[in-house]
Amino acid sequence: MKELPRLPFDNPAVLGIAPQMRALQQEGPITGVRTAGEDAWLVTRYGEVRKLLADRRLGLSNPNPEQSAKSAARNFMMALMAGDD
Repeated sequence: MKELPRLPFDNPAVLGIAPQMRALQQEGPITGVRTAGEDAWLVTRYGEVRKLLADRRLGLSNPNPEQSAKSAARNFMMALMAGDD
């Protein structure tokens, strides 16, 4: 089993996409990653993110919230995805 990529990715270009992220986008739309608090799924492509956020079958909260790593970026990302195409 290969080791999971660890977030956050190093990014030499402040406004660009990290090279590791580009590589993961080429591999597939969804991949496992390791965060500071727990393992997670990273959706790397815009189209898949839009579909997942619109799917009511998926929960937005961790089944064990008291053990969940908190993400300050979550609300920011949700606001970005709510914008019009």
